[in-house]
Amino acid sequence: MGFRQIQAPTLRELFVDQVIGMIFSGELKVGDRLPSERELSEQMHISRSMVHTGLEDLERMGFVRMEARRGNYIEDYARHGNFETLMALAKYGGEIDHAIESSLVEARGDRGRGDAPARRARHAGGYAAAACHYGRAARRRGCG
Repeated sequence: MGFRQIQAPTLRELFVDQVIGMIFSGELKVGDRLPSERELSEQMHISRSMVHTGLEDLERMGFVRMEARRGNYIEDYARHGNFETLMALAKYGGEIDHAIESSLVEARGDRGRGDAPARRARHAGGYAAAACHYGRAARRRGCG
């Protein structure tokens, strides 16, 4: 039996986790404007660069829309998400209902960021099958 090294999450990962948790809990809703990066860094006691890279991660996952000089907004991940959105839903325990899965699979297909993982997942049995390998959502479904 071999044990693996335990790695603590980074501040950026903790920031991303907190924002996604607030989205899934309903505390942050689609269209809500987030505080400025400076305000977030002061409230959370982390650097602005950490906030900025965390917001970039959230944008890549489909949860946040960053608009230069205008602000950062909670995005409708069901409409604008991608394969990474599906993986985040599985990892963080968000609900993956049929409508969201269909939207992410059909509307995005192989376009945009995540093309290669999307192709690999389809060849391995689809998005839902790939999501079954991650997080609490997989355990709830009994496929992990």
